[in-house]
Amino acid sequence: MIKTGYDLPIEEVARRYRQLRGHIGMPDEFYDRIVDCIGSCSGLRVLDLGCGDGALLRKIIDRYPKAHLFGADIMPSKTLSTAYPIGVVRADLRENLPFRRESIDLVICSETLEHLVNPSRLLKALPNVLRPGGRMVVTVPNAGGYSPFHHLGWWIPTRTLRRKFLPYEHPANTEQPVDTMYEFDEIRDLIQHSGMEIQRLVGYRYFRYLLGLRGIGMVYRQMTPLVERVMHAIGGQRFAYNLIFLLVPCAQTSQ
Repeated sequence: MIKTGYDLPIEEVARRYRQLRGHIGMPDEFYDRIVDCIGSCSGLRVLDLGCGDGALLRKIIDRYPKAHLFGADIMPSKTLSTAYPIGVVRADLRENLPFRRESIDLVICSETLEHLVNPSRLLKALPNVLRPGGRMVVTVPNAGGYSPFHHLGWWIPTRTLRRKFLPYEHPANTEQPVDTMYEFDEIRDLIQHSGMEIQRLVGYRYFRYLLGLRGIGMVYRQMTPLVERVMHAIGGQRFAYNLIFLLVPCAQTSQ
């Protein structure tokens, strides 16, 4: 684990996120993958923690207009709740969640845990807001998707090469005020030690650094669907840069 910005006060974190608004985000395809993994949200109360500009919530409501959607973020979009039927609250996810116990059917926490100083605190609180039979989706960037280069860190010369061969979460790359570069086993342990059971794990963007190589990148881009199928079949998700976990509370699996 390599981390940066853990000592910043919340006011400074919020200020830096205001500066980054509109400059960070995920590919639209990534949100499709998450919604595919979730399945139908029709009629469900869905909460997206760390919702940002609401790209994932908009994707859900486009597919499932009868879903009841809520978002929470330290810097939520001011227009999200006015343009869409989405309840949005400003929340510091380091503190208590501003939602009642057993009030949500599905909690999503996407590309958020790596920006928290104590992510296990949030993970342990999530089952409390779930209704009986509720589920969670957690996505976390995985340094193993850049294996073996993520072990080299600052030994890689020039900022250009570090951007190609190191995860975005590495201090050499990140623009986020708080960021953590987790490896696969650290992510899995973080989830499992927080009282959750992994029902499904989907990998996205394997060996992503190959896309940044001239010539090779064009060929590899055409091969990525095949690579994903093969890696999923052999259980090679530890080499995916983005991990999508479908979870349930451990107590639920024993019922």
